[in-house]
Amino acid sequence: MADEGPRTGPLDDSRIPEGERRRRQGHLQGAGEATRQHGAGGQGLVAVDGVKLKAVNSNERNLRRETLTMNIERMDEAVARYLKALDEADREEEHGAGEAARLREKLGKLAGRREEAVELLGRLEKSGEREVSLTDPDCRLMKNRGRLEPCYNAHAAVDTDSHVVVEYDVSNSASDAKALRPVASAAKEALGVEKLKAAADKGFYDASEVAKCLEAGITPYVPRPDKYGSGRGAKSGVPTSEFYGDRFTYDEGRDAYVCPAGSLLTLRGEVEVKGRKRRAYRSDACRMCPHYLAECTRNGSGRVLYRWGEEDLLTDMEGRLRAEPWVMDLRRATVEHVFGSVKRPFNQGYLLLSGLGRVVGEVGLTMLVYDLRRAIGMVGVGGLVAYISA
Repeated sequence: MADEGPRTGPLDDSRIPEGERRRRQGHLQGAGEATRQHGAGGQGLVAVDGVKLKAVNSNERNLRRETLTMNIERMDEAVARYLKALDEADREEEHGAGEAARLREKLGKLAGRREEAVELLGRLEKSGEREVSLTDPDCRLMKNRGRLEPCYNAHAAVDTDSHVVVEYDVSNSASDAKALRPVASAAKEALGVEKLKAAADKGFYDASEVAKCLEAGITPYVPRPDKYGSGRGAKSGVPTSEFYGDRFTYDEGRDAYVCPAGSLLTLRGEVEVKGRKRRAYRSDACRMCPHYLAECTRNGSGRVLYRWGEEDLLTDMEGRLRAEPWVMDLRRATVEHVFGSVKRPFNQGYLLLSGLGRVVGEVGLTMLVYDLRRAIGMVGVGGLVAYISA
């Protein structure tokens, strides 16, 4: 292991060299600007998506807390067996010395591995992380191609007019929920516009991110996830689809929800979840309702609905999606072609470098190649050279 040990703390831009940050913000703009000037349609929309890229780290070199704990227990059992065998070897007069020496050598190696495992587990507990990767300390386990692999999560914002990559980012978070505003804001700065629309899939849905986008002059288009997907109804405590949360109608005038059976759920207070407040709505009519427990909820206290402080913004966004359904089709046709090209024709579904800073540069080169090919396809080599030389 390296002297500094595995880096288990959260990643941030301070870990990326200043020069790399500047290149990341500017190196795509030459090819992109040439292409946009050639065929821009003026929609002011970027399509955002993410892709998991396999890191230079095998699954065997990725260790979780549970794995380390189990390994330490197994090594303790092995130590006990070796000590017992060592005692028996010491009592044997014939051939005992050679066997004892062999067992002591095994015990020494096992003690060294156990010490390393205990040290790694201690660092994980101290940092709050759940896993550590030994080859590339910055990567994390993510679901990729139907299985868990050590990966990075790369995001890109693609201009829907020219189909060039305007901005990209790389993180070691498997979730896309907090990625929309950072990459969309960087795209807005790169394009040099005051207002921008950004479309992303359900994985980017987050109420606080929607609010931050609007504050930054970005109009988000993100569909609400179906939290009652296959197999989820039973887990949510809602037995039947007729009483899923989206079947309840919010009455803004009374600040209350009307349930499918006609009862009124009124405001009963506020609760705080991860530093954000949400309001709780209940009804006294639940216990008298014929749908109680059997169809609506398994909660013995009755049905409870929660409303985030940003719920009005989410409702407005749903209205935009209904009024402009073509936006999501355009998003899919635009950004998914980029990642399809990266993984298939470019054969870049896996990384060659390790460490966040290097991976950012590697992904940047891949995006630059995509933009160059796109620009050459639209304006030709001569047009691109003329623009860069101007």
